Amino acid sequence: MAKKEDSSIAFGLGLLAGVVAGIVAGIVYAPKSGEETREDLICKAKQIKENFPDDLEKAKKNGLTLVELLKIKTEKIIDNINDSLKAKQMAKAKREEEKVYNTNY
Repeated sequence: MAKKEDSSIAFGLGLLAGVVAGIVAGIVYAPKSGEETREDLICKAKQIKENFPDDLEKAKKNGLTLVELLKIKTEKIIDNINDSLKAKQMAKAKREEEKVYNTNY
């Protein structure tokens, strides 16, 4: 099940990256003024909102789910790093303790 979630996350992030790249490319290469471009973007956004309300709601829910999953995975990675650092610190402290013990006795 984890692989399916991972592939869903990867697909969602890829889709989002593609959409953002397309929007940026369209804005950068548009032969219109900034004001005209902003008006066009507002118009297109309204059209999308009117024509695809269910898809937008689904995309919003999926996006929030992806963000939550990434947050959880990031927290796990940070916890693993912290655990590893603590283990290394404990091992170092134990080695130092053994050095002191061995030199005193």
